[in-house]
Amino acid sequence: ENHKKLSKRDNSIMQFMSQYKEAGYLSSAMVNFLALLGWSPNGEEEIFSMEELIKEFDEKRLSKSPSMFDKSKLTWVNNRYIKSLSSEEVYELCYPFLSNAYDLSKYNEEKLKEIIESFHEEMSYGKEIVDLAKVYFVSPDLSNLDEEAKTIFDDESVNNTLKIFKEEIENLNDIVKEEVKGIVKNTQVRANVKGKMLYMPLRIALTGAMHGPDFSSLIYLLGKEEIIDRLNKVIK
Repeated sequence: ENHKKLSKRDNSIMQFMSQYKEAGYLSSAMVNFLALLGWSPNGEEEIFSMEELIKEFDEKRLSKSPSMFDKSKLTWVNNRYIKSLSSEEVYELCYPFLSNAYDLSKYNEEKLKEIIESFHEEMSYGKEIVDLAKVYFVSPDLSNLDEEAKTIFDDESVNNTLKIFKEEIENLNDIVKEEVKGIVKNTQVRANVKGKMLYMPLRIALTGAMHGPDFSSLIYLLGKEEIIDRLNKVIK
């Protein structure tokens, strides 16, 4: 990107196909990206199948200038290809990375598929799922909250809100996604809190962040036991 020759000693960029394969880049996306190095199609479209590339290719559109390896462009191309995959294909792509990084025993295949699918649109390469889905497999570290989150979580009402929410969860046989809003509503009424002081403490306690996955999906996918375990770690 700095218009200098690639160096084998430059560790800031992956330079071997094996590295991209190991990171979960798709071979079709790599072919598409490499085809655009030193050549430009006739038009604005840049995503092509192999058959389309063969049909579109014209040696007269080859560039005399040195090609520039744009990692962000490769990431964009790969994201477009991942978006086109079916849910089953995305699961097959991501599962090996998750199983290598985390203990997946808490989740059945159905829930794992739903966790992966929730990140389908934003994922740029397979291995990225390890960081994206971390919230489901690792309890949050609340010792490093940012200032805004810390201010909210230190409010004197928070501990009571968490206790009541925990009671609501404990009273369930199992968590149904469609019933999560009712659980939160009950917590709101009993704890006499609303808005930011209702949702944010719950999200921070469970994830260590103020923003993240859809709250109903988060509660459903974490499951009763994991939620209670995380709440027990922060309730005073």
